[in-house]
Amino acid sequence: YIGQDYYGVHQGAASRLGFRGQEDLGGGWKASFHLQHRFQADTGAPTSATRFWHADSWVGLEGPYGQVRLGRMFTPSYEYVMLPADMFQHSRVSSNIIAQTGGTTSPYRFDNGLNYNVKVGGFRLGATFSPHEGVANTENAYSTALSYAAGNLYLAAGHENPSGVNDVWNTMTARWGDDALKVSAFFGTGKNNKNESIRSYSIGASGNFAKGSL
Repeated sequence: YIGQDYYGVHQGAASRLGFRGQEDLGGGWKASFHLQHRFQADTGAPTSATRFWHADSWVGLEGPYGQVRLGRMFTPSYEYVMLPADMFQHSRVSSNIIAQTGGTTSPYRFDNGLNYNVKVGGFRLGATFSPHEGVANTENAYSTALSYAAGNLYLAAGHENPSGVNDVWNTMTARWGDDALKVSAFFGTGKNNKNESIRSYSIGASGNFAKGSL
């Protein structure tokens, strides 16, 4: 598949070429993979000089008791909590990525991640661990999140320790509605790697308007 995001400024740095697949192994088990390359459409140059698969890059195994993924992927705290509160959904004309990840405090993807996620009724639980692999002045990173969905109501909370020595980020989101009218509120609090306290807030709304959305 081919996709494009627009949160870059006047360039195609977020154009994507991706591959994904799933194989039914029987007995309720499935194997899957997801790979995304990001490039500038006007020159063909890769977005990242160090990662060919700059977006998602993981393999997974899913069974009756949840799914395990290995590779580069969204953190549960970002996927379950911060992304649902972003009315621009990470990839349109704007995004709240910087505000909702506390500036440079929390990355929205971990490299070398080991992720487990499971759904039970309206609840979804996710946890990712990413070892620092001997890099100086870093720690093992982890991210956890829990969400609950019932009808038009969505609630989620997350906690994560990025790879820095001092940084930590706690997040909460409440959202209600559907495509006709959707409102959300977000709150984040924690510390950056300079051990400075930080907070982030956002309130958003979207809905159908004439033949488009507002």
